[in-house]
Amino acid sequence: IYLEEGLDNDKFDTHPKTEKEYRAFRRSHNHIYYTIELLAPFCLMLLALVEKPATIKGMPVWAKGCLEITFISVILVLMVIRGMWLGWKNTFRQRRTIMKTVLIIGLLIDSFVEMVYNKYHFRFLRALRPLLLFDAHYLSGLRRVMRDIFYSLTPILDMLVLVFVFLTIFALFGYLLFSSMPDDQYFQTFKSSFVQMFVLMTTSNHPDIMTVQYDHKSWTPIFFDVFLLIGLYLLLNLFLAVVYGTFGDHEKNKFQKLHLHKRASLIKAFSLIVKEPDGVMKYGQ
Repeated sequence: IYLEEGLDNDKFDTHPKTEKEYRAFRRSHNHIYYTIELLAPFCLMLLALVEKPATIKGMPVWAKGCLEITFISVILVLMVIRGMWLGWKNTFRQRRTIMKTVLIIGLLIDSFVEMVYNKYHFRFLRALRPLLLFDAHYLSGLRRVMRDIFYSLTPILDMLVLVFVFLTIFALFGYLLFSSMPDDQYFQTFKSSFVQMFVLMTTSNHPDIMTVQYDHKSWTPIFFDVFLLIGLYLLLNLFLAVVYGTFGDHEKNKFQKLHLHKRASLIKAFSLIVKEPDGVMKYGQ
């Protein structure tokens, strides 16, 4: 069990100490449980194929609602089994479990309302169904990546604000400098100017964006070259470096914690095997 807790990154304070806890642990740590945990939310997502505005027709509202409630009930049963192992107090200390419970309650209410009125209505909670799939054991790696992305948002948002300010400044200058030109179609309004400068950072509209201005003012390439030099070659590369560095740091820290947790589980398992007072395993053991 210690080895499984090390592999699954389970905390040692939930280690089963009684026969009842051991049976609950085994019920929630086997391939049958893991497979059902993966298939139930996946089948729930497949219901989108027969829900409006899907093109596949033929399933009544009540039949689809019964299937949805069935799949959600399976997920609830799995949560109860897991709660019997962790204990309800430890279970609802986890923010992930709380959010999952709130989402399931919302989906159940939404489905019951749909079945009562026997017609489809706008359901924004359907877009959150994939979150139930991320909680599956077999998708723990994907869940870790999503968590690292979430924790990396703060420096990424800082860089996005910097890029936005940079685009706003050059879009304003472009609007003031080139909006008066009669043949111009890129800088007639500030909104159009901002959109075109944003596209220019990808060089998709280069050099078309400056050909009209070049016919009237020969110095206009300097404006666009300075923008590309700062935006494309400096800011975008800096943004990529910040994203890569921040995400890499979180991934490295998480990997270190996982490695230390596995090592601690090995130490605990080894201590159960070794009975010698000096802590050394004999050759015969």
